Amino acid sequence: MKTILKYKASPDQSQLTLSLRPGFKVVRFDYVLTEQSIYLWIEQTLRPDVLEESVTFKIARTAEPVVDEMQYLSTALDPVGGGEWHLYYQPEPQPDSPKVSPIAVAA
Repeated sequence: MKTILKYKASPDQSQLTLSLRPGFKVVRFDYVLTEQSIYLWIEQTLRPDVLEESVTFKIARTAEPVVDEMQYLSTALDPVGGGEWHLYYQPEPQPDSPKVSPIAVAA
């Protein structure tokens, strides 16, 4: 089985470190105007025998330089023109990046 988890990042946040299982897939990266926040939806396996690993993403503004080793994944746009954010995958986590947990889903 697999699931999609939702994570929130501040538009001012430049890095996002998550605990994810290998084989994860970013399925959406979007700016939600009503909450003035960036959200990241990630699909991953629910298999308990697959251990989670720290994965670091870089959130860069337009024209902000990123190192060559980073892999571009997606872009989020503010629909009223407040900015653009580009999501990159960093192969190795950065030590001072805060960890973020998935948002709890209300039943």
